[in-house]
Formats: sequence, structure tokens, C-alpha cells
Amino acid sequence: MASKNFNSLIRWVHIYLSMFGFAALFFFAVTGITLNHPGYNADAFIERSTGQYDLTVTSAGFIAVLNDLHKGSDTGTRWATVIDISAIIMIFVSVTGFVMIFCLSKRKLPGLIVAAIGALTFIVLCIVLN
Repeated sequence: MASKNFNSLIRWVHIYLSMFGFAALFFFAVTGITLNHPGYNADAFIERSTGQYDLTVTSAGFIAVLNDLHKGSDTGTRWATVIDISAIIMIFVSVTGFVMIFCLSKRKLPGLIVAAIGALTFIVLCIVLN
């Protein structure tokens, strides 16, 4: 009976924490993609002998603002707290989802195999693309 209560609790925490954190997860996922396609760029060329310079600025407007929010650039401690809370929620959602696979006897082995393949793929991509 205790195992059934634990399974129910894990499922409940996972579902409602996922729903609570959905907006933050969606925001950070989308802006994680947009960070790979810079919305802001600045180049400065300075002629040392004369002190003259040429400044070129490219901005993607709203996308650049979203990217800055994702990185926490120039946002202050309140936004840093939002980022930290969002990360904590994502950690709990990930952990409860992982623990839930142990509650599904028929899907435990395939689930763990997929998790292992995913982890190895992530590690290889980090090594290869670094």
C-alpha cells in the first residue's frame, strides 16, 4: 500500500509541477533556440592613430529582448530569482518523471534504456560539438 501511495504522490507532483512550470519551460526552450541565432550584434573598428571609429549595430528587437531575459542580462536580482525558481521546477519535473518510470513495471526496462541512450547521446554531442 505504501508503494501505491508513493507512486500516486510522484505522479501527482510530476503532473502539477509540470503544469505549473510549463510557461517557464516553454519560454526557456524557445529562447534557447533563438540564442543559437543571435538577435543582436555589435562590431567596432577603431583606427588607433586617429581615434576614429566605426560602429555597426544589428538588433532583432523583441527576439533580442527575449534572449537577454533567457541569459539574465541586465535584469537584476528579481529576474535572477525567477530563473532560479524555474530551474528548480525543471529539476523536480525531471526527477519525478525519472522516478515514475520505476513505478511502471512493464515500461521500466525500455524507459531506462531510452534514458541511457539519451544521456549517452547528450554526452557525445557535448564532446563532439565543443
